Amino acid sequence: MNSPGEIPRPFDRLFGELRPKLHRYCARMTGSVVDGEDVLQEALAKAFEALPNAGLIANPEGWLFR
Repeated sequence: MNSPGEIPRPFDRLFGELRPKLHRYCARMTGSVVDGEDVLQEALAKAFEALPNAGLIANPEGWLFR
């Protein structure tokens, strides 16, 4: 069981694997590595908040990129 504020293992593992690809995408979209990091952090926070209500996510990469 996760304590409050602790990131669940599957979430951590999934985002750990996809993070470099997501960061490149965000940096390309913003034109800046630094701004891309900011956008990525905001996107990951929103994804983490939405995860409990998302149901079964068949394509996590597609879900994160939309």
